[in-house]
Amino acid sequence: MNKINQKQNEKVFIDYLKAQRVAYSQCKTYQFVDLISVLIAIILPIIGMINSDYVNFLGAFGVIWTIIYLVVEHFRKNKSQQGAKIQEQFDTELFEIPWNDVLCKNKVNKDIQTDLAKHYKANDLSDWYSKEIGSDIPREIAVLLCQRINFSWELSLRKKFVLYLVTVLLVYYGAIIVTSIFVNLGLLDTLILLAPSISFLIYGVQNVGALKSQSKSKEEYLDLIDSKIQEYSLNKSIPDNTFLRQIQDVIFNQRNFLEKIPDWFYNTFKEDNENRTDKIIKSIKTNF
Repeated sequence: MNKINQKQNEKVFIDYLKAQRVAYSQCKTYQFVDLISVLIAIILPIIGMINSDYVNFLGAFGVIWTIIYLVVEHFRKNKSQQGAKIQEQFDTELFEIPWNDVLCKNKVNKDIQTDLAKHYKANDLSDWYSKEIGSDIPREIAVLLCQRINFSWELSLRKKFVLYLVTVLLVYYGAIIVTSIFVNLGLLDTLILLAPSISFLIYGVQNVGALKSQSKSKEEYLDLIDSKIQEYSLNKSIPDNTFLRQIQDVIFNQRNFLEKIPDWFYNTFKEDNENRTDKIIKSIKTNF
């Protein structure tokens, strides 16, 4: 049997969640650079079309902004790693599986965690993992279901965000190209005109490629987890801590990716994903 449902709402675990949410939010704060890139991509080419005298200047500005964008990526990486480690500590202590010193290295300093947690004012982090898991199943199977939730939740969200990004990129660049043709702008001038949006293009292509790759990986591990759950349903075979740790290693690595879903997008689909997760877990448990 397991105590995941009860333990996840204890203060120490809620504080972990508060700290990781703030760390991830700070990482996403750097996405203001992405927002500015979008604005630059939209506004500057329009200026260039209105007055072609500014085309060269806009091209130079686009290159400079791209350099700024790449520098900011360094700070985003640090915050992403911090959030991933804190969430890993939440999971390993809740699941009662060992910390991987080789992969995860040192834990985030307790003082840093406390300072981060103080900045989270909302009270919406209880029942992080579905209550449908219940305390009536073995700990290992409960952990496996929690890990399945991590993969399933992120998979659904990433697929939706990829569709959103691809749509935005196609509409934007399609509009620019069509407009350039309409006003008889030459190929070279069109390319220079698009220079300010290079950082936006990098952001879009990087995220679409990375998120699609992550989605494929998550689907593969979902299949593996489901096969283990099926084994338990058929013959009560229980995975050992080594297997659970290996799955957790994958989760930790994927949490370290820089490509984060913006908070506004996450919050838009949060309730739908929670309801979907509860239904899936409830359906799986009917086979036990």
